[in-house]
Amino acid sequence: MTRSLDDLDRARPVDPEKVAAAEERLLARQRAWQLRELRTQQELTQAELAERMHVGQNRVSQIESGGAESTRLDTLRRYAQALGGTLSVEVTIGDTRYIVA
Repeated sequence: MTRSLDDLDRARPVDPEKVAAAEERLLARQRAWQLRELRTQQELTQAELAERMHVGQNRVSQIESGGAESTRLDTLRRYAQALGGTLSVEVTIGDTRYIVA
């Protein structure tokens, strides 16, 4: 017996909250991976970056493991500066972007 997509959807409805939570976790992992890639492109170890930031290596590890979402802006700013960059924060409303930090 072949079941249609509608049949499957009725049998196992999608929970939008679970989907949104999964998307947010995926985005957090992607952001963490991007930070790690920036560090490795600079040929820095976590310990070397931590020294530049004046934090422990475990803090860099936490940031690069998805903890950037709960990291203070100042810590992310120091992460960016330790790599020779800057941190920008913007708010987007509709098609308009506002730089706030």
